[in-house]
Amino acid sequence: MLEEIGQVVKVEGLEALVEMNRHSACAHCGICALGSQDKMEILANNSLGAKVNDQVKVSVSGPVILKSAFVVYIIPLFGLVLGYLLGWYLGGEKLGVIVGIGGALLVLFSLHYYDRKLKRENKLIVHITEIL
Repeated sequence: MLEEIGQVVKVEGLEALVEMNRHSACAHCGICALGSQDKMEILANNSLGAKVNDQVKVSVSGPVILKSAFVVYIIPLFGLVLGYLLGWYLGGEKLGVIVGIGGALLVLFSLHYYDRKLKRENKLIVHITEIL
C-alpha cells in the first residue's frame, strides 16, 4: 500500500482535493492531477470528513498500483509486438516497424480515452485513511 501525507485544499461532498509534495517514486504514475513542479494534487475519497487545511494521510492499495503499472507499461508493449508481427507477416521488416509503432500508439490513445472515461465516472481509487 502506498501512503502519502498531504493537505486538503478543497472539499466537495465525499471528495477532497489533497495537495502533497511530489516525490520521484510517484512523479508520473498518472493517479494524481497536474500540479506545480514540486506539488501534486489528487482527488481522494473523503469518507472521514476531513476539512480544508487538515493534514491527512492518503493511500492507494498495492493491487491498484500493480494494475496501473501493467496497463501503462505492458499493454502498449503488446500492441507494439503484435503490430510488428502483423506488419512483418504482411510486408516485411519495414512494414512491421511501422505497423508496430502504429499498434503501440493505438493502444496508448485507447488507454488515454479509457482513463478519461474512468475520471468522468468518478471512480476514486485514493482514500483518506487518517486525519492528522
